[in-house]
Parts: sequence; structure tokens; C-alpha cells
Amino acid sequence: MKRICSKEEGYFTLEASLLLPAVFVAILVLMFLCLYFYQHVLSGQTAAVAAERIAYSWNNSSKESRTGEYKESEYDPLYWRLTDDALLQSIFSGAGTGTETGTTSSKEVQTELPTGSAEPAAALTVRKLQQTGKELPAVFNGRLVYSHQMLKRSIEADLTRELPVSPLNKITGGDWGINVRAVSYILEPAEWIRTIELARYYAARFQSDGGQATSQHEAGEVLRRFAK
Repeated sequence: MKRICSKEEGYFTLEASLLLPAVFVAILVLMFLCLYFYQHVLSGQTAAVAAERIAYSWNNSSKESRTGEYKESEYDPLYWRLTDDALLQSIFSGAGTGTETGTTSSKEVQTELPTGSAEPAAALTVRKLQQTGKELPAVFNGRLVYSHQMLKRSIEADLTRELPVSPLNKITGGDWGINVRAVSYILEPAEWIRTIELARYYAARFQSDGGQATSQHEAGEVLRRFAK
């Protein structure tokens, strides 16, 4: 027995048979992690680009989302900020609140992904979201959301992507997927100034003995009737 244990023939083969499986598994794990982080970064980039494109072309639904180009005669309706965007109503109390699920103005508008071509019958804000949403790869699920609070308007892209890793799903008992979120703000300095001036004008025109709250309520009621 001592003679067999003292022999050194074959020790390299024995050590390799023990170490190589561990090294091979470690390499596979590192490769999977690299691919996972790559897909996560790629998905985050996709969400950021989608949100930025929507925010950039928000003032005109005729803009091409990639370049911002549009024909000279193509514009949105004159009072779309009153009827669809609901930006002015949100300044006054009691207007522009809630959640939009189809065609009425509200504080939050969203569209589910994946989406087809923009529906002509949908609200203008929904069509603007769908215009960029239809260009996203079909592997992404989630939603695109437009929200506004007073003068703060933002586009949120919340994307989910499933990874086809069936062996890991069986081992871990769950689904391996990627969820990313990106937010881009709509910046329109000229429109911001016009909105502030209009709010001041309405506040001055509807001043009453009831104080500022009454003035805001009356001004908001006028905008609500005007937007119909």
C-alpha cells in the first residue's frame, strides 16, 4: 500500500481531472455574468434613447423620432395643450388630475409595450408615445408613461426583457429577466414662459373676494369649458 501511494505517476492527470471542471464552471459563470450585464446595459440604453426621443419630439407629433424632421405644414392642433396635454389645466386647482386610459386628459398617460402602429383614434398624447414605442424591438415589454405635475413634465420608459436561460430557470426556480427604467424631462423654455404669463393673466382676471383659491378655481373652470 505504501509502495502504491509513494508512486508519482499519474498525479498530473488526477489533479487536472479535479481542477478542470471547477475552472470550466467558473469560466461559464463569468461568461454568463458578462453577457447578462451587457444585455442590461443595452436595455438601459434603449430605454434612455426612447425616453429622450419622445421628450424631444413632444411639441410636434409629426416629427420623425430619430432625426426630429417634419414637413413645414404639419403641426399639432392649435389648442392641443388644453385638450390633450392638459398642461395649462394642471396649473389651476381641480383640473388635470387623475390617470388617462384612453382619450381624456389627465395627470398621467401611458401605453403598453409592445405596441403596433399609432392608432388615429387615440388621444394625441397616446399617439406620441406609440410613435416611438412601435420602433422598439419586440423583445421588450413594459410601458411608456407621460406625466405632468404643474410645470414638471416627464417621459418614463419602463422596459422589461426576458432572457432565454431555461437551465438557470429550472435550477433557481425563477425567471431571469432584465428590468430597466429611464426618465427624460420635456423642456420648452418659450412655452414655459407663455404658460406662466397666461396663469398670471387668469389669476388677475378672476380675482375675487374669496381669495386666490377662488380665483384659481374660476380660472380652471373657464379652461375646462374652453377645452371641450
